Amino acid sequence: MPRSLSAKRPSATLTRRLRFPADSVAARELQLVIENDYQLHRSQELPIQKNAMRRMIKGTFNPEQAVKLWGYLVTSGATKYRKEFGGGPETFNPRTRELVARRMSRDFADSVRRGYISPNDLGLTGKIVHAKFGPKEN
Repeated sequence: MPRSLSAKRPSATLTRRLRFPADSVAARELQLVIENDYQLHRSQELPIQKNAMRRMIKGTFNPEQAVKLWGYLVTSGATKYRKEFGGGPETFNPRTRELVARRMSRDFADSVRRGYISPNDLGLTGKIVHAKFGPKEN
């Protein structure tokens, strides 16, 4: 007798995600570790910021894709945290890492909108951020 589609059990990954919500305290700690690590900043964070800024200049910046890009940095930061301070593979579960990536992406975009970060700061001289991502005028 064939099994109906509605009788399927959820995948193990989905079950794990539902069981472990994002931990905001762990997310903040991970974000601080990433922001204060020079090696991660130089090797991953700066290239991500330049890439996002280039897309903001062109007007093709997509916040959802940016979160995915910041996610690579967060995963590297979580690995580095586990090596330095110990902890198991679920020290920062997927939802917590996604929360950190969303926060970092949002913080960067807000800094550009408010004018705290300009293309000149990232070595993109003579460029102007597209109007929909640039500083808001009062």
